Amino acid sequence: LREMAREACDVVGEFERARQQCVIRIKADFAYRSGSTSISTPVTEVMQRRIGVCQDFSHVMISALRGLGLVSYGLYLWHWPILSVL
Repeated sequence: LREMAREACDVVGEFERARQQCVIRIKADFAYRSGSTSISTPVTEVMQRRIGVCQDFSHVMISALRGLGLVSYGLYLWHWPILSVL
């Protein structure tokens, strides 16, 4: 059980470091502009234009984390994105 717990902590730590770096990069590299995208704007367009809204930045982060092999998804509760890992 101890080994399993250690491995789980390593995975959580890895996820947290990746998440923090994504937040830093998104904040530095993207501009928030209300109305600049729609619900159907693909992540590839947001990546090219570097402009979007909260949902776009959540999609960028989720895509980046999934690209690293880290299971992630968004839950939207009253427009508050919450990222989780299973």
